[in-house]
Amino acid sequence: ENKGPDHDIAEAAGDWGRYWSDAPQLAVITAVVACNNGIRYRVGPSGLHAIQEYAEWKDTWPRPAPGEPDEMTVGLVGTLHPHTLLDLAAHFIVFETREGVTRKKLARYQQYRAANKIVERVVAGQLDRGLVWHTTGSGKSLTMVFAARKLMRAGLERPTVFIVIDRTDLDDQITGTFEACDFDGVTRAVSG
Repeated sequence: ENKGPDHDIAEAAGDWGRYWSDAPQLAVITAVVACNNGIRYRVGPSGLHAIQEYAEWKDTWPRPAPGEPDEMTVGLVGTLHPHTLLDLAAHFIVFETREGVTRKKLARYQQYRAANKIVERVVAGQLDRGLVWHTTGSGKSLTMVFAARKLMRAGLERPTVFIVIDRTDLDDQITGTFEACDFDGVTRAVSG
């Protein structure tokens, strides 16, 4: 949803919200949507209503950033390249159900890049090491869900994915996220 620079980007999100209310079937057949006003740019899965639910896309990976990138250009290049848009729609949307409420979620830029780099290394046979550093609240559990889902679809013959953690609370969090996203075949280790 595009607005002019003299409009608040929240108006674009409000328009999307009205579309979903007026024609809920659109939210079912649409995967990724964007809001912009020529200056600011936000992206999210279909079905969102408020601008606070959308996220800024701060990376153009795997394409190089243009000369003097601004928020709008980085968002457009980072999400709307046909390959990226199809990849996001096919591999980076999950439905997470917690306490009876199901939410459609789209990967954020750091989750998209990390999961794709994991898959690239595995498919290339670079299995000796790798590190994805996450800060608190950056979405590490969903990054693992996205990476595991894409590995399952990467043409590998029945891959087994191990997620090794170092804290009990993180074990609960990651297992809970995989279960909430209805990921098949999750087995939680009970000992070392």
